[in-house]
Amino acid sequence: MSFSQLRRLDQGRAFNPAPHLHELASVFVPFDSLTGERTVEHAARTALVHRRRVALMGATGSGKSSVIGHVLAEAGEALLGLRVPVSIEEPEVAVEPEAFLAHLLRHLREEVVKSRPESKRAINRSVPRGQRETTRTYSAEAGLAGIKAGLSYAVKQALEEQSATNTRAVEAVGELLAIIDDHGVVPVIVLDDTDKWVPSALAPQNARLRGQFFTRILRVLAEEIDATVLLAVHPAYVDDEAFQASRGFIERVIELPTLPDVAAARRLVARRVATGLEVPEQGLELGAVLAPDALELLFEYYAPSTNIRQGLLVPLNGALTQALDADAEVIDVAHVRAELADLDGAAWLRT
Repeated sequence: MSFSQLRRLDQGRAFNPAPHLHELASVFVPFDSLTGERTVEHAARTALVHRRRVALMGATGSGKSSVIGHVLAEAGEALLGLRVPVSIEEPEVAVEPEAFLAHLLRHLREEVVKSRPESKRAINRSVPRGQRETTRTYSAEAGLAGIKAGLSYAVKQALEEQSATNTRAVEAVGELLAIIDDHGVVPVIVLDDTDKWVPSALAPQNARLRGQFFTRILRVLAEEIDATVLLAVHPAYVDDEAFQASRGFIERVIELPTLPDVAAARRLVARRVATGLEVPEQGLELGAVLAPDALELLFEYYAPSTNIRQGLLVPLNGALTQALDADAEVIDVAHVRAELADLDGAAWLRT
């Protein structure tokens, strides 16, 4: 490896700990592939195809968003993911069923507008009055335009009719999901930011938001709509009374595993290097980029945390900077140790 190639990895942000959603697919290595078992991606995809409500449980940075994106993309035309953000929205979206369902309808409308631009004016009339427009858009992995011919038109027509009949939110959402289902596609309501309400002294409202979401919103989705749902949950929720009460509405809980060994970490890093350099992963000599003992040290740092983002990618990204600052041609153990010392102080000596 040369300094110029390390620079190329840096400029391309190959070790970016938090890539955009659309970048996850190119750098993600499925847990099923890393562990040799079919307990994560395969289990989630099978449950969703069978219209279950599924919770992915894992710490922040453990890979839940990557798993969600991979599962929906790999399912192709079998599943249509409808991402609905809640934690970044006004609190009413997380605690009031009608506000949440109106929010969901707006995201369905945005998907239709993207797939059928000519329908924008008509569909705009279907947005419930008095509801705040979101400034962000969240698209499904394939989108209405890429799933089934005629599906986006059918949803557009239904939205237009709702604006004329003022259908209640529960009935409107149920009807739209049924239209998608009638086209041979399972609609999946994706709630991938519902793991953000971790208990915190700085955010005391999290307990209330979390409690009302799991006891009110999830209950409506289960009992009144019978929706297929894929949501993210944090392990800190396990002993939470509201989460325990919601377990009757969640049909499958899938816990994300930790990386089993340094070989699994090597595969994750190799995928990032191959993508960043635009070379085949097969036959890649990772040791020419990251020295084996440096990778061992990174895995040693990661193992207690189980956090891929903070425990592996953050120090690796910093070690790349350390190597570039030293005009090195490979990231070695000294660069990793120096970065760990910057992150955790005296716990990791620079020598």
